[in-house]
Amino acid sequence: LDATATVVTWQGSRGEVLLTGEVWQAQSITPHILTKGAEVRVTALDGLVVTVTPVSTLSHPSQGE
Repeated sequence: LDATATVVTWQGSRGEVLLTGEVWQAQSITPHILTKGAEVRVTALDGLVVTVTPVSTLSHPSQGE
């Protein structure tokens, strides 16, 4: 997949993203601190859950979560 999405909600390694006009459940392999409105890249789809990584280098891996 080569799509970008926008974070709606996020905590730890899970949240929701807006992708093609629909809200999807999302996860990341590594926990990241992502804020509402952050842009993420969709790297995989498993059922109704997308796997994402931050597009911006300003999104930092979280510490100890």
